[in-house]
Amino acid sequence: MEKTIKYWIFICVIIACTIFLCFKQLKDNNWNRCISSDGKGYYAYLPAIFIYHDLQFQFVEQYETKYYNEENKVDLIVMGTQGKDSKSDLFLGSNAYRLVTKAPMPVMTIKNLVNKKGYQNILLPIDLSDHSRQKVNYALSMAKAFNAKITILGLYDENEKGDKFKLEIVVNQIAKLCEKQKITFEQYIDKTHHRVSKTNSFAKKHKNDLVITMTDQKIEGFRGILSSYDHELIHTSKIPVISIEPEINSDISTGGTPGLPF
Repeated sequence: MEKTIKYWIFICVIIACTIFLCFKQLKDNNWNRCISSDGKGYYAYLPAIFIYHDLQFQFVEQYETKYYNEENKVDLIVMGTQGKDSKSDLFLGSNAYRLVTKAPMPVMTIKNLVNKKGYQNILLPIDLSDHSRQKVNYALSMAKAFNAKITILGLYDENEKGDKFKLEIVVNQIAKLCEKQKITFEQYIDKTHHRVSKTNSFAKKHKNDLVITMTDQKIEGFRGILSSYDHELIHTSKIPVISIEPEINSDISTGGTPGLPF
């Protein structure tokens, strides 16, 4: 008798959890995104086995090169992602993850539905990493295209406080570029122990509607692995994020800004 009661309690709990999850998906209108977000990524196994005979998925780079090359004049990829709502937790949907890390051009990931045209307040996080400044020209061009304001956010942690003056120099240089190109801007410098949380809270407080960041891939040849900052930012951000692949030169320490992307 006791075993029977425990069995039915267990069944009731399972049913209640199932109803709750289904209700949440329907309420948030996410049921269709659960199907579409990773669908194409999972179906890549079929051509991998039957067409390309390549379970290493190297053929993915081949068709990306074919369809995303300069000849087709593609300069930005836009795609949706479930972000933090994804059942894969900190792992982005396979399509988003693959594109952000391997596409040769910027990728915009969007989590929530956008009910307006254009962007008015672009957040530009800057730190002391070697190529953080490479996204500056892209941000300036986006601001000019949408007549938007740029919010420059310099971030450093406790271990970098001795180099804060370097960050101040960089932020002031970007501010001068904005002035020169007659772009409205604001500039801030803040110390934080968690840059992603600070970026998200700052964006919410200042009503930013777009973040531009770098993918920060490993220089030692481990392509396809996002840095912890950029990976988590895409995963948690409530607003669209444009991820730009760093321009890796023989002397990456210069941290310069490449030419305009479009």
